[in-house]
Amino acid sequence: MYKIGDTVLYGSEGVCKITQITEKCFGDSAIEYYILTPVFNERSTFFVPTKNETLVSRMKPILTNGEIMELISSTDETDEWVENDIERKELFKSIISSGEIKSVISILKSIIHHKEMLDSVGKKLHKADETVLKESQKILYEELAMEMELSKDEVIDIICSKIKK
Repeated sequence: MYKIGDTVLYGSEGVCKITQITEKCFGDSAIEYYILTPVFNERSTFFVPTKNETLVSRMKPILTNGEIMELISSTDETDEWVENDIERKELFKSIISSGEIKSVISILKSIIHHKEMLDSVGKKLHKADETVLKESQKILYEELAMEMELSKDEVIDIICSKIKK
């Protein structure tokens, strides 16, 4: 069980702080909630029922800088670029929504390398792939920025240099 003040990665929503644990009454029953506030967007709030295993499983402890760098180094790209735009979009969407950091790193690497290949022949990345690239960067960069106490922009250079190795 998490406690007030814990910092977690909440699926594709990014890094959040648990600001409260509270009960809300609905009719005759009371439901206990974690109240999450995104660290990089304090205007949003998420209510996660503490007894909802599916939603609570999307809350993951923040990894250390070393753990993230090791994952970046050891994670391969997705096996093969999915040529069908619709299938690729659905695959990437499911990975992003899971918040599984290793899978997010994998698609991030794949998209970056695919983008480099397209750039070399004067083409641009598909709009849906660009969106997934930004979402995956957000997840990874926010977690690292939080852990390393750097701005998201400072983390971008560190990640890109590590991925391009």
